[in-house]
Amino acid sequence: MSASTLPPEIVLSILEKTYYQPDGRPDQPLLTSAALVCTAWSAPAQALLFRTVTSLKATNVTAFYAAVGQDTKRARQLGVYVRSLEISVGNNANLSCSVAFLVNVLMRCPRLYELALHTYGIHELPEDIIQNLQGARLDGLRALSLSNFGVQSPIVFQLLAIWPHVQFFKLGSEVAAVPPGMRRGIWRQPASAAQNANEPPSATDEIQGSPTRLYDLVLSRSPSATALGWLLASSSGTLRILDVRDGLGPLTRAVILPHAPHLRSLRFLRFSLDSIALLRECTHLEEFVLYHIPTVVPVAPHVPRTVQHFKFRNPIFNHSTKLQPVLDVVRALPNLSIVTCDSLCEELEDFGRMREACEERGIEMERDDKPIWVHEDPVIPRRLPRRKSVSNFALMV
Repeated sequence: MSASTLPPEIVLSILEKTYYQPDGRPDQPLLTSAALVCTAWSAPAQALLFRTVTSLKATNVTAFYAAVGQDTKRARQLGVYVRSLEISVGNNANLSCSVAFLVNVLMRCPRLYELALHTYGIHELPEDIIQNLQGARLDGLRALSLSNFGVQSPIVFQLLAIWPHVQFFKLGSEVAAVPPGMRRGIWRQPASAAQNANEPPSATDEIQGSPTRLYDLVLSRSPSATALGWLLASSSGTLRILDVRDGLGPLTRAVILPHAPHLRSLRFLRFSLDSIALLRECTHLEEFVLYHIPTVVPVAPHVPRTVQHFKFRNPIFNHSTKLQPVLDVVRALPNLSIVTCDSLCEELEDFGRMREACEERGIEMERDDKPIWVHEDPVIPRRLPRRKSVSNFALMV
């Protein structure tokens, strides 16, 4: 049987099996080649090729728009395929397209589920752009990632007001701007809000904050306590996954603490005494992730015994030669069923003791070598760990 006579469902199955590369990114060269094999392969390959569109900027966004922007049935179909889009916008002619052009692109992707937006030189969105983005009607947008904006930029507040249905949010830059609607009686107003944006809320303070009810929050950089309070204002009881990749100070911790009992997964790039204070309050935690092996602050005594999946990494930039701190965690957790580590951990001398400890208790061991900046699929998992998988496509609609 030749490639051209294979049933469509077999072709799709083959392409889905090879969709992800080992680093967690779609295999765009393979999909591009598959689309050229024959007519029978072209449609399913193009559907997967356009599903995830990455690194759009000034140099290539015109070519993408030429494919989806024409007033033809085929162009409209290609735009419908797009579920995940990464694009740079702003004033850098080499790196980004204009905000107005962003609107045109988004209007051609009506079923967009995930948007990663890098902004350069944009302080805030003008009113006409806000209205146009609202007119794009991206009602299915559930995942948003923002980075490269200025610390005093209100763009986070603007975009989350436009897209209130976002459930998965990645914050890639610091936020020190004062949230909209902040005044005495809603949020404690410092003498100088600009100088004291980190003022923590009192027990009686409330804030008219973001309408988004977040399920998953990644903090690559820490916002001010005021901005974080605004961000989480509607997420009481809904926030389940928290990924902290910057220093966790006492003010930030104070804002997060009320959400701790509801968390299913907690992840740290840096483990500190403030991390311990938050970890202790996570009474229903199912998953605990460390992006390095702590060597100064003890971990095991503070991990909730409810944890079923423990994941740790041993990156080159913070390499440890001993597994004892994480081995102690494995031995301390009575409900543990899965341990995930990377290949650098397997090279250490005491990895054999880790494997023996898991085998004795029937704990499954998995390896994950994907870069830590490659995130899981933004879906609500039935059980943890959550993974990148084509099986999640049906949930990203």
